Amino acid sequence: VLMLNAGIMACPYKLTRQGIESQIGVNHVSHYLLTQKVLPNMIKTASVPGQPVGRVITLSSSAHHLAPRYGLRSIQKMNSE
Repeated sequence: VLMLNAGIMACPYKLTRQGIESQIGVNHVSHYLLTQKVLPNMIKTASVPGQPVGRVITLSSSAHHLAPRYGLRSIQKMNSE
């Protein structure tokens, strides 16, 4: 089982070393990259008789309800600041 859980929230604006807004980088891009790294082994293991099928689980919180009603700035704008 690969469990992806959001990592940071409500932190000051900051960019990752790759130039991505930190919350997007940690909570989304890193989950995608980790899944891409692990997925080939999960697929290979799933083809072995008697082995359980792998699962990828993505967790979240209800914090999205706290976002401003007018929406978030675009990711491009956030990354260009």
